[in-house]
Amino acid sequence: MAQPTLSERVVAEIRAELARQRMTVGSVTDRVYGVSPNTMRRKLSGLYPLDLDELAQVAKLLGVAPEELVARAAQHEREAV
Repeated sequence: MAQPTLSERVVAEIRAELARQRMTVGSVTDRVYGVSPNTMRRKLSGLYPLDLDELAQVAKLLGVAPEELVARAAQHEREAV
């Protein structure tokens, strides 16, 4: 089985943070500037990669630094190896 990409791991971390905060994907997708809610849902489902500006916007909505989400994703990868 192929290892998830960094983008996929970051999306998984975003979804985990949403769950921790008891937020829905929809509560975020409607508030990301420059991306339709439908496209953002696809990105948060892992169908399309997030770009850095989108990551920054989502992180801000979650009250978490983008680098924290990336660091958590990288940590999960190290633990899985």
